[in-house]
Amino acid sequence: MSHSIYATSIVISLFSLVTLILDLPPLLWHARNRNFAAASLIFWIVLLNFFNFVNAIIWPSDEVLFTPGYYDGAGLCDIEVKIEVGSWAALSGTLASIMWDLAKVMDTDRPIIPSQAEKRRQFALDIILSWGFPIYLMLIHYIVQSNRYYLPSVSGCTPSLDNSWVSIILIFVWPLVLAVLGAYFALLLVVRMRKYRQNLNSILQSHNTTRSRFMRLFAMSAVMIIVFTPLQVYILLVNAAPPLQAYSWKGVHGPGWNDLDAAKVPTGGKVVIDRWIRIGAGILVFLFFGVGQDARDMYVAWLTKAGLGSLVVRRNRFARQSGSSSWDSLTNKAKSMFSSRSKTTQDTDMTTEDDGTRTSTSSKSEGDFADSRKMSILEVITSGGNLHQHGHGHARMTGGRLLPLAMRRAAKNGTPVTEKTSNHSPATEAALMREKDSRKVVAKKELWQDSEKVDDQGMSEVTI
Repeated sequence: MSHSIYATSIVISLFSLVTLILDLPPLLWHARNRNFAAASLIFWIVLLNFFNFVNAIIWPSDEVLFTPGYYDGAGLCDIEVKIEVGSWAALSGTLASIMWDLAKVMDTDRPIIPSQAEKRRQFALDIILSWGFPIYLMLIHYIVQSNRYYLPSVSGCTPSLDNSWVSIILIFVWPLVLAVLGAYFALLLVVRMRKYRQNLNSILQSHNTTRSRFMRLFAMSAVMIIVFTPLQVYILLVNAAPPLQAYSWKGVHGPGWNDLDAAKVPTGGKVVIDRWIRIGAGILVFLFFGVGQDARDMYVAWLTKAGLGSLVVRRNRFARQSGSSSWDSLTNKAKSMFSSRSKTTQDTDMTTEDDGTRTSTSSKSEGDFADSRKMSILEVITSGGNLHQHGHGHARMTGGRLLPLAMRRAAKNGTPVTEKTSNHSPATEAALMREKDSRKVVAKKELWQDSEKVDDQGMSEVTI
């Protein structure tokens, strides 16, 4: 016997399943790196989307829901509604825990390496915020549970609560308290990030994290807090709106508490709004943590273990051939062409000699570097052999060791080098000059070789 199916049930089940699958890699990555609060948040989102998928498949329409003898959710819904009530505090609590962890990273008054006692306190706080409050709501829910559950079509198992002030105090106020706490920690983190913005990278490195991971986790949590905090305010105001009923244990747990036929609710295909919020939260998790480099490395490792590593190799080869990989490829080619031109221009360098000091002027083009003035050997030595000050990246020269001792001392002291008057005969003087010139040529060639090595390493171009 065929039954009609609402289009919303197909959309909800499909999107929930896709979101669930997409969020598994971020969940595993955070669990592997012992990010307890972040892993807990993603776990709750994955679990809620799983419920979305199952409920929309089992009760896809009113016709199916009210079919005589059809499954009424006993057992499954008893578990689901408890977990859903706990999730109201879990999402806000895990976000507060994440923001507190991030704020501690930016607290420069705390030791970089915490003590064992500090680690235990932090772990206890993470457990309380991520799981303590949810478990509390699950246990306390029975006090205000007006019937076992509601069962609307498509949305499926939904918790029931008594419309009294007791429900406000025991249930509805705590998700808002945790959301406000998370917002406070987020503001504290923003203040500290602004205060230490110049040292942000060094602070993050000292805590074994990167700027990218830190900012992604902060941005994702901040977006969720911005959404969840007004939502919790709205839920509290709606449920606290008068008239509120007087609480009575017998009235809440009356004779009709177990009537599951009365729990069925026709919807005409409409879906409870929080089902869409679950899907949106799951998509947000994937966008921030499912497409980064860490996630891509995990995907490649999984494909390799599954024997599909050749697909990755072929894709990378195709990307290189088509030029779609390309910024790195183009820059490497440009560096290679630039290095070749540099070697060609160095072969045509003109050399001059003045007072026993030999320098070389390069025929480099004007557009090589914005501040690429020609550096003499003495300038290289005076700058400590570090060309970083002159716009040449991280290249370093040790060519000063090839110079005569007198020239090195002169460069260090900032005094000009002068040749001593010689008492040798003209023939001896000529032989000494030839030997001196040969030594200078050798030194010049060795300096060129050093500069070419630097070019080959892709660091910088050195001009003597």
